[in-house]
Amino acid sequence: MMQTSSAGQAAADQGSYETPARIDNAPGFIKGAVKLRGAIVPVVDMRIKVNLGQAACDQFTVLVIPNIGGRVAGMVADSVSDATTLSPEPINSPPDMAT
Repeated sequence: MMQTSSAGQAAADQGSYETPARIDNAPGFIKGAVKLRGAIVPVVDMRIKVNLGQAACDQFTVLVIPNIGGRVAGMVADSVSDATTLSPEPINSPPDMAT
């Protein structure tokens, strides 16, 4: 499934999970990289990044590939039931977390 913005630029893509090619010396949350339409896309597992552990990939696991400001990265998801395109206007800036 491909989501497109009003300008026709790709906003997100999703597909079945395939084992990414390993990237030497990458942090543990970087699962590797896949080739998508001629581009090399890094694959990130946010479960590992935020210390939620590692889950086994099965037939429901998908790779969600957001395109945000021209930057593309694959994100491992347990499953996807729906996708939507968001415009940047309703998204608030993160709160100041300075200590």
